[in-house]
Amino acid sequence: MTIPSTDFCWIEGTERIHVTQFSVGTFADGVVSDPFMAMVPPVDQYSNSYTLAAVPSVVQSYTHYVNIYFPVAFAQFDQIFLDGVPLSQFTAEPINRLEETQVYSVRTSISEGVHTLSHTNPVA
Repeated sequence: MTIPSTDFCWIEGTERIHVTQFSVGTFADGVVSDPFMAMVPPVDQYSNSYTLAAVPSVVQSYTHYVNIYFPVAFAQFDQIFLDGVPLSQFTAEPINRLEETQVYSVRTSISEGVHTLSHTNPVA
């Protein structure tokens, strides 16, 4: 399945599935990017704290982005923080399925360096 970098999609299965996002980089759709692979954990394996690294490129300068997705049931914008800033300060885009919002996405640029994504609830 090929989906442009600017689009969202909904994936579901009738059995257990493992979702991996793979990008071949700039040559796929003209969006300047390095190739990458990201595994999407199931909701029951979410953690309350993540450390992210945006590393510098030795080839050219890039704008780094982070995409944060969370189901509507966990849409606690004032309790989830990126580098100490609540997600309520960012624009959240709804991802709809059957005309109902199922998931929210926050997409924002980040600087090179180490970043923290956290939830105020230690067992979230």
